Amino acid sequence: TLVVDFAEYVVAEGRIKGVAVVLTISPQSVAYDATTRKGRIAVKIGANQFEDVRRWMRKNIETIARDSNVAKEGDALPSGARFYIGREKLDDNGVFEMEFKTE
Repeated sequence: TLVVDFAEYVVAEGRIKGVAVVLTISPQSVAYDATTRKGRIAVKIGANQFEDVRRWMRKNIETIARDSNVAKEGDALPSGARFYIGREKLDDNGVFEMEFKTE
């Protein structure tokens, strides 16, 4: 899966100027325990993309968790829902794991 992330941008005089980064992200697993409200997302990432993928995942953890049926009530997030990011780990095979907790 290719993801385009706009790492930096500004809008000035009707123009958008910035830097876009193309990320290679391959979902490996999503686990969530509704009792503890804790979950883990693992993705395989491209070489030398750790910082960019980490920034993108942190920015999009709510969407990633929501789209994975985490803390979902019907088609929308519960009012006031929050997500917290916990431990992060990158293994030698390029798999990046991020733990999270919902409220």
